[in-house]
Amino acid sequence: MGKEATKLLPIESLRFICAVLIVLLHAGGLTPLQYDNPDIPSKFYVFDTIRIVLSKGLCCVAVPLFFIISGYLFFKKLEKWDYSVWRNKLQKRIRSLFVPYCLWCTIPLVFLFSLHFCKILWFDKTPVNADSLKEWFDSIGGWLFFWDCGTGTPVNGPLWFVRNLILAVLASPLIWLYVRYTKMVGLVFLFLFTISGVSLGILFLEKSIFFFTLGAYFSLNKRNMIIDLKDRKKVTIAIAVPLLLFMTLVYDSHYDIYEFLLKFFELFGSLALVGVVASQSENTLVKKASQLSDTSFFIYVAHDPILIPLFAFVLREILPTDNEPAWIAAYFAMAITIILLLLGLYKAMHTYCPGILRILTGSRG
Repeated sequence: MGKEATKLLPIESLRFICAVLIVLLHAGGLTPLQYDNPDIPSKFYVFDTIRIVLSKGLCCVAVPLFFIISGYLFFKKLEKWDYSVWRNKLQKRIRSLFVPYCLWCTIPLVFLFSLHFCKILWFDKTPVNADSLKEWFDSIGGWLFFWDCGTGTPVNGPLWFVRNLILAVLASPLIWLYVRYTKMVGLVFLFLFTISGVSLGILFLEKSIFFFTLGAYFSLNKRNMIIDLKDRKKVTIAIAVPLLLFMTLVYDSHYDIYEFLLKFFELFGSLALVGVVASQSENTLVKKASQLSDTSFFIYVAHDPILIPLFAFVLREILPTDNEPAWIAAYFAMAITIILLLLGLYKAMHTYCPGILRILTGSRG
């Protein structure tokens, strides 16, 4: 392994680790049927604590860290900035971001259309025509389906990250100027703007720009992010861990305080995770994670919106509502099963249809 590859090994490991955290985050939506009724006070306290600590806490650093890594690598080795540099980077991102984004929005659309077609053909037994199909397409949001289907995200929810990353790339000349002339003061101001609650009109765009700019800050100031955060891991951990504990304590009773603390935890938790992984670069599991890095994008875009809801629906139907250990086991088992399933699918596609896989993943791997 070359020196450059060795330096980037923690980043490769973090990509896979973050993809796993994202699946676990969304697995937090798995709850017993009685949770649908707010009037029923009986809850699983151990199950809830685990779910809040992981899915509502620790796992929330994954997407911010993806933005930090993206900003860091986007500006890495940059010696000058002009239109030709920006144009070349945009051309590469068309293949690696825009094409996969469109395809992974289309896949759920085809799935939903198939379900709708079967329904009207076999159950409703009504004729299928252009008007009825247009009415159905408009009912699910029309072309906004690819941008915001009413929840602030595209139909494939996790793709809000790719959408916002595309916007950050388009804004990269402004980010380059901002970082160059404002340095650390600009970062602090941007963070304060992020936690202020002011919205830019697109879900999570404020923090997307901040974390992308944070990654850019390291590169544009010729600082090795891995070494810097490895050296400062004790400080970032000392801040992140109490934040995580307080967030867990106030999640049910003071959700507004939880949301505010989360903004700080996303920052310090992300930085702490980089430091921890960097300090464990010789660890067998960290090395294995780096070897699976190529699968991270596939896992991220493919686990939702079909697999997570499908598994959650089945488990809610078959699990006893009064068995807390069963729900704890199901929470982890669902995430692990989905990850293993997607790893197997990725390997099969890599073997038998690598061309399709390259298109779907933007030539990653």
